[in-house]
Amino acid sequence: MIGTVDAPVARLTMGKVGDLIRRGLERKKLKQYQLAEATGLTPGAISKIISGAGGQPKAESLLQIATVLDINIDDLVNAVADDGLSRREKARIDAVPDEDIDAFLMALREEIEQDKSRTFMSQLRRLLSRRRRDDS
Repeated sequence: MIGTVDAPVARLTMGKVGDLIRRGLERKKLKQYQLAEATGLTPGAISKIISGAGGQPKAESLLQIATVLDINIDDLVNAVADDGLSRREKARIDAVPDEDIDAFLMALREEIEQDKSRTFMSQLRRLLSRRRRDDS
């Protein structure tokens, strides 16, 4: 289901975002320039988002890409958040035992309120995603 983006998007490194977009392009049999035309973005912007060289993409750009490629916007935003985490941050989150996720989330929320850091938003998204997977 395609939805809206209501949170800041983390910095990118080559990773899941590019993979999701490339798979969407292949599935739709589109080239990057065709995606650019369909979204109103420049071919350079599309290339930078896919490669991770463009830094933080706008939420609106991600929504346009998701719409054209029929990619679940939540998957795309989660990929952006996950790509924005360092290996150390991912390891810190992945080391949290399942029974401690809720307590870790509460501690993270307090850190977010104090710092408003995008890194914490990325960590929060990763934990919430993990909790949703465990619940299903």
